[in-house]
Amino acid sequence: MKTGIFLCGCGGNISDVIDLKEIKEIFESEKFFVKIDEHLCSNQGCRLIVNSIKDYGLERIVIAACSPMIHENRFKKAIADLLNLNFLQIANIREQCGWVHPADEATRKAVALIGAKVERAKYATPQKQERIEPYRKVAVIGGGVSGITAALSLAKCGIEVDLIEQDATIGGHMVQIGKVFSPDKIAIECALCSLAPIMSDLYNHPLINLYDRSTLKEATESMGRFELVIERLPRYVIDRQCLECGKCMYVCPVHVPDECNLGMKMRRAIYIPFPQAIPPTFVVDIKACIECGKCIEACESGAIDLKMSKEEIKLNAGAIVVATGYKRFDLERIKEYGYGRLNNVISQMELARILAVNGPTQGELLSISDRKPPRRITMIQCAGSRDEKVGNSYCSKICCMIALKHASFIREHFPETEVVISYTDMRTMGRFEEYYRYAQDLGVIFIRGRASEVVELDGTLAVRMEDTLSGDQIEVESDMVVLSEGLEASDGTIKVAEILNLNQREGGFIKEAHPKLRPVGTERKGIYVCGCANGPKDITESVIEAGAVSSEVIAHLTGKIELNSKDISDDEFLAEINGHFQWKQEGGGVVLALLDEQVGYRCADNIGAKRLKYPASIRIIMVPSIETVKEEHLRYALDKGADRIILGLHNGLDLEIPEDLEGRVIKENVYTPHFRGLRDIFLNLG
Repeated sequence: MKTGIFLCGCGGNISDVIDLKEIKEIFESEKFFVKIDEHLCSNQGCRLIVNSIKDYGLERIVIAACSPMIHENRFKKAIADLLNLNFLQIANIREQCGWVHPADEATRKAVALIGAKVERAKYATPQKQERIEPYRKVAVIGGGVSGITAALSLAKCGIEVDLIEQDATIGGHMVQIGKVFSPDKIAIECALCSLAPIMSDLYNHPLINLYDRSTLKEATESMGRFELVIERLPRYVIDRQCLECGKCMYVCPVHVPDECNLGMKMRRAIYIPFPQAIPPTFVVDIKACIECGKCIEACESGAIDLKMSKEEIKLNAGAIVVATGYKRFDLERIKEYGYGRLNNVISQMELARILAVNGPTQGELLSISDRKPPRRITMIQCAGSRDEKVGNSYCSKICCMIALKHASFIREHFPETEVVISYTDMRTMGRFEEYYRYAQDLGVIFIRGRASEVVELDGTLAVRMEDTLSGDQIEVESDMVVLSEGLEASDGTIKVAEILNLNQREGGFIKEAHPKLRPVGTERKGIYVCGCANGPKDITESVIEAGAVSSEVIAHLTGKIELNSKDISDDEFLAEINGHFQWKQEGGGVVLALLDEQVGYRCADNIGAKRLKYPASIRIIMVPSIETVKEEHLRYALDKGADRIILGLHNGLDLEIPEDLEGRVIKENVYTPHFRGLRDIFLNLG
């Protein structure tokens, strides 16, 4: 059996650290065919592999390069006509060696990783590659502006769509912000004037099935088709039988805080979230309802049924679009700003509702506490963003522009109110810089410096900060303080990522397959992401991504889908374990980390991408699922010399470890947004 080994320099990412020539000599001395190329993923690199297979009769291929998550499919396509795809093995010497270890250790470990794949390749058996017709139906999870846009784009191309939305209406956060602006013109427009027409189009489209008040509970994949289980809560009002007359609402005696207005206004126990809501049907807040029966008596169409119960619905889809959006940062976590404790310390979203014509003050700029117009408003930027103390080091991207929008609107319509913005850096990319200059021309005052605290002095708020340009400690008296809250992944985003086994980044947002080449794809074939489920972004970018997702989904559902099995036989698994010891260079122990493809291995990739160091004794083996690991595999590895074995668990999965192996086999939970936890395990056990 002739095995070819191909070493990639990765444009210096690997070759600047790892001595590829030394590795070439080691394997050539053992009679292996070895080639080095600076960019194996390029057309030239793939041609080198293909020509070598043809010219030298290679029967097995081991590629030592970056993570298989990045270019494995490209390499498989290159050799598909020449070799069975299971005869290709990839050793990850970039994320697991070159980016995390010093040169000598990285080179020695790379030899072991490559050798382990060489041994596995010897025992690889042909696997059947199937091509099946796609199932031309799509599930879109999330009914905000990006989910609506994606669903409509797909439906217009003749593809049936199931839209799953957890709230009683679609529209997402865009229905709350009141006003939007465009960088093309210095003007502020009504958000719902743009959103309501496409909401209506979606509701009336024959190819779109809307599941409101619904959440994803389970998901499985089989033969290129996703089988989903959703839980749908009842509205207690029959859709399309409700006349929207509002008589039920007028007689309801129960008043509760209105979520759409962030609790600054009251609504009834039976209500419609806002006049343009879709579905255009009232809903009963069953927790607040006292079941007095007055709404039932008032309903002339008999649409109210308080005996409705939740239902479990099974859906099938050939592709999934995740558009689950974001949640606003909980400002009470920043104690020094007094949110929730001091009157008139509010969020930008609360200010948006105050300025909205259908908000708690009908669009008048008034303090909620005393209904008086503020003489001075101070806006504090980066509240919950770019802040290691609260765990969010990233920029939320849209907060500066939201502050400029509100500050400019206030100066235009309420010129007697002074607006001060306390900022770290004003980030107004591209054409938005013009809006920044416009705000300055309107008299908005900008002070560079992060506020340290907000206090109340003699009934007036005082914002304490350092003006970093002058170096002075200053105190700005204010009638209202507005905190520009950051964005975090919504609870729905985090839950869906767990159910679908999607890789996540800092903040819990779903990570794209590749930031440049596949910005709306995920690392699971057939699953896509758009909008703020992927990270903070504005409406324009969310809509653009939704359009891109639609194109990707249509391409995926056109033609046939390849099903490539990634099962690993016992012989292959044991051979790879053995290879780590057979090819181990002098000195040092070995700690095997068995990580599944969908979560654990991606955590390890994230550690490498962040260049976080850990001991070179850690050797990672990717398995299709931790459930494929058997007791015999563990005992074999320990008998071969493994000091310890780490099993990466997630999603509630557990494995029973024999009593005599406890302490040597370590079970650890892994979770992609918190990959540093896995790195801590590596540091402790390596």
